[in-house]
Amino acid sequence: MSDPQSQMLEMVEQMPAFPASVQRILAMTANVNVAPKDLVQVIDHDPVLTMRILKVVNSAYYGLSKPIVSVKHAVVYIGINTIKHLALAIAAVGTMPRDNEAGFATRAFLIHSVTTAVISRRLTNSLRAGAAASADAFVAGLIHDIGKVVFAHFQPEQYRQVLELAKTKRLPLHEAELQILGADHAELGGLLAEKWKLPPDLVDAVRYHQIVPDAASTSPLRNSVFLANIVSNIIEPMPFSPVPLPAPPDHVLSRYGKSMEELLEEMRGLEDEFEAARAFVER
Repeated sequence: MSDPQSQMLEMVEQMPAFPASVQRILAMTANVNVAPKDLVQVIDHDPVLTMRILKVVNSAYYGLSKPIVSVKHAVVYIGINTIKHLALAIAAVGTMPRDNEAGFATRAFLIHSVTTAVISRRLTNSLRAGAAASADAFVAGLIHDIGKVVFAHFQPEQYRQVLELAKTKRLPLHEAELQILGADHAELGGLLAEKWKLPPDLVDAVRYHQIVPDAASTSPLRNSVFLANIVSNIIEPMPFSPVPLPAPPDHVLSRYGKSMEELLEEMRGLEDEFEAARAFVER
């Protein structure tokens, strides 16, 4: 029997790669001097990606005053970096298996994912970390728990045991995962993010989203995804999280200049944005 690390690597290898068009977009946009027309040309040659991008851009999520009818116009209105991260987010959601035999609540998982993504982006914006970091924070929040659905898809019997153990013993899910599987969803998510060649900061935000960032941490992604996951679970508790997550320490909250109560009040005012962000998980 293979060890947990080998099993995770096998699962990661079985997960689909990003579409060739998305891989080209990531490669092109690594060059800050990439021409918008070259980016548009790549997207235009992927009809499914084009349709999904236009659907999201025209949703209430972006609140644009006029309909966007082409990717060229989308680039003009929301920028190359946003289009890049939008394509990445769409591709990431597209890889997530929707069905499993483990009894894992996939719909609730997706709602938690987009809620965390919205909160993570809002927190990162408050740090004035820049547009690129904000977009990365959205993607990191969106995929931070993807290891759960990968486990449920590839190891359904074992993951059913994980869910039952967490429920009956009132354990945090990652602790039940470690007991049954010998590994947790955060490490599996980090391995998958590495396979997708995502930026190291984004990979770390996924891999360590359950671990308190130390007081010296300067990563907006680490801090924001960690805190967003806690806030998201308070706002809308998920059925696969039988016990509340520990409260964030003061040194994390101090980076945002708000108490936990103030943060929760602010984030509860984002209902419309949460609803609009669900455009990302609709196929």
